[in-house]
Amino acid sequence: MNLDKSELLVMAMIATTSGCLVGLSRILNSKISLVFGPIPSSILNHLVGFLFLIFLISITIGFRVWPDIGSTEAIYYLGGALGVIFVALNNYLIPKIGVTQTVILVTGGQMLGSYLIDAIIRQDPFSWLKFVGVILVAFGVIYSARKK
Repeated sequence: MNLDKSELLVMAMIATTSGCLVGLSRILNSKISLVFGPIPSSILNHLVGFLFLIFLISITIGFRVWPDIGSTEAIYYLGGALGVIFVALNNYLIPKIGVTQTVILVTGGQMLGSYLIDAIIRQDPFSWLKFVGVILVAFGVIYSARKK
């Protein structure tokens, strides 16, 4: 996909906004977690998200366009379950170690997991550049996790 500079800037702004919203979402979810606990707050988070999504669909495209959910392999629907686990774990961690530390550690885990998925499942050829990048992120995570 070739994007010109203005399109690339818009994509970068959208990605940055998305990242900021994730941080804000984690803070709000962790506050709910302090009241209800990690699992119930995760359920509440996804219920509110589901209701908001229904609202957005109803005011934009409506319910006339609905995908054929049988057109994909069932295993791909595990993404929703993994999302619930992700939110619950964040709800547990943020009150204990803080937002910044949680985000740093989660990002390190995402980098390592992504690298392993590419290497093992996609069988991408070994890349020194990717390997060094993952190692640098790992060192950054370890360094930031040290007690000051």
